Amino acid sequence: MRWLFLIPLTTGLISGYISQKSADEIAYLTGALTIMSLLASLVMAPWQVQLLILVLVFIIVRQFWLKLELESQLETERQEKADAFRATSTSNEVERKTIRKYRGVTYEPPASTSSVTEVEIEGKYRGATCKVHYLQQTSDPAQNSDLKE
Repeated sequence: MRWLFLIPLTTGLISGYISQKSADEIAYLTGALTIMSLLASLVMAPWQVQLLILVLVFIIVRQFWLKLELESQLETERQEKADAFRATSTSNEVERKTIRKYRGVTYEPPASTSSVTEVEIEGKYRGATCKVHYLQQTSDPAQNSDLKE
């Protein structure tokens, strides 16, 4: 087995340490030297070492992949539970809205028939045209007659 690949490896590790401790342009220079040295040591390494590195990379990537998959499954389960909770709570709200009691008598409130229209007002402010949109409730003659009776 050739041990010559350890020279660029140690050079890369030392330059990486220097790159972490330094600032400005020297950090960029030593970072580039670190990358080149590590690549050179990887190319010069025997096939057994390269295979070992490849197996380690696959194991690490597999662990991250499983972790992400588990998080994704948990998120979908949480989402499904939240959707189911919303569905049951909305059905309960509908029941609560339709069944009302006043002094022991159960009744259903009349359906709301009011209509809402969108109104746009246009004006000028400091020479610029401004548009304002708001909703206005229009009165229903049928509803007014119900109130008078």
